[in-house]
Amino acid sequence: IAPDEAVVVRTPGAGGYGAGERFARQPWGVFGGGPGATGAFRHVAADGTAARLPNKPIAVTIAPDEAVVVRTPGAGGYGDPAERAPEALDDDLTSGKFGEAWLAEHYPQRGGGGEES
Repeated sequence: IAPDEAVVVRTPGAGGYGAGERFARQPWGVFGGGPGATGAFRHVAADGTAARLPNKPIAVTIAPDEAVVVRTPGAGGYGDPAERAPEALDDDLTSGKFGEAWLAEHYPQRGGGGEES
């Protein structure tokens, strides 16, 4: 799971640089875990249109009310999803970390395909 974080600019002429890692290749899983998600930088214009930025953007200028959205890469999985204890999945659901639909999609013991992402 890779959350998006948006930085909305309110100052004219603001700019920045980026150095993303794991934006081109997914982080790997270990001991049967699936790969994680890749990251990305996106520029969102004031009208809502979005364009992907390079993985290591240089001198990006952002106008007022525009945004740079950073999708952070997710870590690879640890262990075979089919071997995760049902109690641990219940704890994930109760904590709000994951919803029932996501658990059902990713874990065979909840009816899913078992490919963790």
